[in-house]
Amino acid sequence: MTDAPPLESGPKIVAMPLDEARRARGESVVALPRSKVASLRAFRRVRADRVFGTIGTILVIAGLILAFKWPAPAVHPPPTYKVEWPETRAFSKDEKARLDFPSQPSTSNPPAPSKVYTEKVDQVNVTKINFWLTWKDDLADPAAGQADGDNFSLMVKGPSNYGFTQSATGGAGGANISYSLPESGIPDKGSVPAKTYPEALKALGDYSNKTAMGDWTFTVTLLHAGDKWDPSSPMYEYRDQVPCSAPYCQRDTGNDFTFHFEFYTYMAKLSKQA
Repeated sequence: MTDAPPLESGPKIVAMPLDEARRARGESVVALPRSKVASLRAFRRVRADRVFGTIGTILVIAGLILAFKWPAPAVHPPPTYKVEWPETRAFSKDEKARLDFPSQPSTSNPPAPSKVYTEKVDQVNVTKINFWLTWKDDLADPAAGQADGDNFSLMVKGPSNYGFTQSATGGAGGANISYSLPESGIPDKGSVPAKTYPEALKALGDYSNKTAMGDWTFTVTLLHAGDKWDPSSPMYEYRDQVPCSAPYCQRDTGNDFTFHFEFYTYMAKLSKQA
């Protein structure tokens, strides 16, 4: 039988009780009362709470400072379309004409000549209708006592039984019968929420109206055309009883006039807002 090889020589690890190791290092274990141990632990907890409380206070103060100093995030409004309501003149008409009395003495009270205009308003969203009658007496002479001039009347008939008649006399300075009739008001909607043009049209809805649509009839009548008498003639004081004749009087057979008609409409105009 072969002998086992001898163990190598060197430091050996020897188990030693913990108390003996502490004594060898000069340490010693001191027994403390349980109450003192509890107090020590409580002190440590209080100190830790103070530290964490101080840190928390600092964080709160820093948060408040940032809340007031930090710039607010940009707020992006929802996409919208701007709505405008431009008003345009949809139709305009000017016509010059003349009305004449029949060729008979002015004292026989001839029938008053007339001319009728029929204008059609055939568009929606009418905001106003303007019309006027203008004329100037070509024989009136205020210096010669003929300041009364020629007398016209304008009879108006519109949709929904609308109508009236007005007359006026124009001397040498001219005269006119003028009206501007307000119709539908322009909507006050300034924008609609939408991302696209079709969405904007849908959000806007039906804004149209048919106010004032239909036929408008205007009857222009020459009621009187004053003759021009010579104030120095012997017949001047009898001018209302005798017919106008040369050389004492220049007969006024009629007069020129101008009739004007127009109306305005509105239409929605949509544009995307940035």
